[in-house]
Amino acid sequence: MAESHSFDRVLPSELYLLENWDETSSEDVKTQSRRLFKEFVEIGCSGRWPYLEAIRSGEYNKPTDEQVTTIFRPARSATDRAAAACLRGNARPLMTFLRTDYGEEPSYIDNWDEDDMFQVTNEFADDLGGNRLTLNDEAQYDFGDDWSQILYRIPEILGSYSGGHPDALRDAITEAKDEVRGWLAEFEAETQASVKLVNPRRRSELKKKNAKERERLKQCVHHAYVQGVLWVHDTTTALTGELLFVWLDEVGRVIRKVRVLHSEASDLFGYFFKFADDESKWWEEADIGEAYSSH
Repeated sequence: MAESHSFDRVLPSELYLLENWDETSSEDVKTQSRRLFKEFVEIGCSGRWPYLEAIRSGEYNKPTDEQVTTIFRPARSATDRAAAACLRGNARPLMTFLRTDYGEEPSYIDNWDEDDMFQVTNEFADDLGGNRLTLNDEAQYDFGDDWSQILYRIPEILGSYSGGHPDALRDAITEAKDEVRGWLAEFEAETQASVKLVNPRRRSELKKKNAKERERLKQCVHHAYVQGVLWVHDTTTALTGELLFVWLDEVGRVIRKVRVLHSEASDLFGYFFKFADDESKWWEEADIGEAYSSH
């Protein structure tokens, strides 16, 4: 795997780290950095955007050699940093693959080649033949089922789907909700009209039509919130061969999640390649995250 040791181009999360670093803290570097990365996740798109803009404009205090040595390098592994740089530097949707279960039985992903990796991450192999978004290392990622830990090491996963611009996110959500409001007005009119219908079959057809449309609009609103996606090879994967796929919002909450057979992973990738994952059967059949159950 290619290592990303160059900090000539600081990442927004690292700028946040520098601005909030407490030299007097009793925490070790990794503990403090993960706490700060967690804060970086929790401030959402609007909170993160000024740091991204500062990096783009070059208007920020560059880290000293000492800060690079004592904070940046020990804050996260070269693997984490390489993945973060890849996620931050691409315009197309990227999908990080994280293996969190390392049982005694060998996993099929141990035999993946570059094409297999591309088919789940949408990342082309780098010059050294590595794939920076396939995180498969027992020493680093043995999280069990607590896959969310990766967000506090690679917060760049959030924003890797649609760029993380707060205005774009707000506009997408507003547009989706406006469509819902328009449909509700139409639904109310149809409901009032259906009350007058004598034909029970026609009333039943309208009820089914409205239920289907309500579900479509709910999916539309949910998809507007998506800011990151993640493949997870966890303990269930080891038992069933089904990978966990999750869609995440701006603060790392699960919007939807679904189990996907390894043999079908490339099919879901195909929808992402066309920017149409919300048209896939996996999105439609996915379980709704707790935070979005009432949306």
